[in-house]
Amino acid sequence: MEQDRIKLIRLQKIFKEYISDQQKKLEKIDDDIIDTRKQLTQLDAKRRESLEDYTVAQRLLIEHWQGVEEKFNLRNKTLNGMLGLYYVKVRETATSVTLPDIRTLSYAEAGDLVPGCRGDEQVILADELGIFMDTLLDVPMANWQALSVLTQQLPGRHRLQHMLEKRKSRIQSKQSLFSQNLFTRVRGFASLQRQSAMVLQSFSFRQVKPVRSLRTLQLEVANVLSLEDLQNNYAGGRLRRAAQSLSNNVELACFCLLEKLNDLPPSIRLLWAQLAEDDALPIESPEKWPDIGRAENLAFNSLRTSLELVNWLNRQLTEKSDSDSRSALRNLIRACLMLAASDDPGDLLEGELQVAPKELLLGSVLRLRLNQEAVPGATLQLLDKNKKSVAMLRLDDQDSEGISATVINLFEEVKEVNTQQFMVIGSKYRNV
Repeated sequence: MEQDRIKLIRLQKIFKEYISDQQKKLEKIDDDIIDTRKQLTQLDAKRRESLEDYTVAQRLLIEHWQGVEEKFNLRNKTLNGMLGLYYVKVRETATSVTLPDIRTLSYAEAGDLVPGCRGDEQVILADELGIFMDTLLDVPMANWQALSVLTQQLPGRHRLQHMLEKRKSRIQSKQSLFSQNLFTRVRGFASLQRQSAMVLQSFSFRQVKPVRSLRTLQLEVANVLSLEDLQNNYAGGRLRRAAQSLSNNVELACFCLLEKLNDLPPSIRLLWAQLAEDDALPIESPEKWPDIGRAENLAFNSLRTSLELVNWLNRQLTEKSDSDSRSALRNLIRACLMLAASDDPGDLLEGELQVAPKELLLGSVLRLRLNQEAVPGATLQLLDKNKKSVAMLRLDDQDSEGISATVINLFEEVKEVNTQQFMVIGSKYRNV
């Protein structure tokens, strides 16, 4: 029995040492897993950055290729399209560049914000602008040019007290929503959203000093109650209508600004977006933005409307408006500039031809297979085996059998189409 007990003690010691060694190995494996995950995250970030650079390069290449194609067509028309020579006596010859079409630079109706931005547009803002728009709507009434002269329209003491109480719970709810939604697909938006959250927090700290005079109380309340408070609470018909009209016009201005920015060349939008992300763009003086001259030559009308919209937004705040209000407006304009040039690789559509057509023509309907779901109307590029864009497609519909798309533009003639040598690429949210 003593010998057996000694054997058992030895076995127990051996097993303890074995268990201790295995635990050390497990701890080492856990540490290796953490390090490997960090390396994997870094590699994935590099991969996403490379994909984003590839998308930007594709867009710049398309812009350059279209310019070359236009010059080639003009040269070909000049050399080969001559049917005869005519000698006409000319008294005066224009030597300057013709002016843009003035019809698109004039007000269509009296209610238009700026030339080129119609007041009857169907406004649907991107979800990414929600935080910045919500922050701007909390700018105090006294800092708005159109509302600062209407402080006498504020209601009496009891109604003002009720509006201030509702404002506290509303801002708390909005701050809670901000803390949950500080995530976006647009690069650089996270930092900008944190700045907007800090501005909203600064607005929430504002309090009304106790005063006896009703007129003085109205002036104090005007520095606290915001545009959204005037819309959501009954504060007199004229004042509420003015607040609602101002809110609608600001949304329309942002919608038109994004629309006109998308008409500008991608290289210019990319430059402005990078400067906006670094907060190195003079938002208050858009005429000082870089590459204005090149933008005028390429898209004069869209450029003028964009700059007019930025100036219009800046004019909505009074000259005495505080820094928080100015920051809320700056963040919204910067967000529009960054959104106009943003492409997240996570939203990149990639796929292949499911059924190859007999011939690739304008209006041909193709069946595709994509890596993720996309909304109808998205624009896709058809690439050959050399990654060269040969056609532009518009996504029409998606069902259980695949995706249908229509050829809307041909960059070069394709004699034979097969499912192995062609692929499609595009953006889930924006046109490429």
